Amino acid sequence: METDAQAPVAEAVERCVELLCRQGCSRVNEYIGALQSGQPVVGIETLDELGRDVLLEELVSIMAVYQRSCADG
Repeated sequence: METDAQAPVAEAVERCVELLCRQGCSRVNEYIGALQSGQPVVGIETLDELGRDVLLEELVSIMAVYQRSCADG
């Protein structure tokens, strides 16, 4: 259950997920690597550390589902 304080973070993360995922599997994998190594990622500057952590978890989760179809196509 989201608290009022978490709602803006969740909304910001969702916007970033949509923005990054539009760029395709290869780019998302690059973003995952950048986030894991602490490198800057264009388009997510508004996220704080918690937001970046949540974003990374979301992207990893998404790619776990789509990785095979990305490799096929």
